[in-house]
Parts: sequence; structure tokens; C-alpha cells
Amino acid sequence: MKEISDRSRFDENYDNENIVDIVRKMSKESRMEFIRGILTNPDGSRARFDMSGYENCAGEVTINNTAIVNRFAFLGIHDYHRYLVLDFYKGGATLYADNTELFEDGGYGTRELIYKIFQHTILSDKHARRRT
Repeated sequence: MKEISDRSRFDENYDNENIVDIVRKMSKESRMEFIRGILTNPDGSRARFDMSGYENCAGEVTINNTAIVNRFAFLGIHDYHRYLVLDFYKGGATLYADNTELFEDGGYGTRELIYKIFQHTILSDKHARRRT
């Protein structure tokens, strides 16, 4: 199987549907490595959620955390719900979708939270909305 760890490494041969199928067939360990690859910045550092919920400047934490979730938008994670919001307060994360709390928990790292989002979107039995 071709290694896929970063959106910029995808061949033109893969369309989004094929990428999702490949991710679905991966083991959990491979999915976690896939997530790690997408979270890795060009300088080798990794993007991480700011889980404090506290902001020095209005919106800065929301902008950072939304940008991290949106790194995975090419997989169609936003196509399974009308909206998807990951909220943090004092280290605890809550994922909301369609006016429903999908999970609330503390202690997860960035990769684990993205994996939880996968479980409620591309790895779920829920059908994606058609966008085309």
C-alpha cells in the first residue's frame, strides 16, 4: 500500500473518496501515524490543540484549533454533519455536531482527538452529504 502521511504527498491518482477508503482500511496504528503526518509542520514541529480554553486575544484559540481540524477537511470530515465544533475548557474537550454533544472527555492529545473526530465522521456508518 502506498504510504500516505501528508496531503501534499498525495498523487493526482487519488481523489478524496479513494483516500477515505484507504484510511478506512488502515489499522488504528496506521491511522494514528497518518494523523501525525498531517499534523507535522514543514519544520518538523507538530500542530497541537490549545486545550486551555483561555485566550489573551479574542478568538486566537478558536482560530488555532479550527485550523488544526481543517487540516483534515480534504477527507470530507465536515460532510457528515451540518456543523462540527470542537470546544475546550480547562483541558477538557467536547465535540458537538448538529446540536448534539458527541463526546466530552479530558486527557486526550491532539492525535487522539482527531481520531475521535474520524470515528464520528469517516469511520462511522453515517452517510456523507453530497456536495457535488
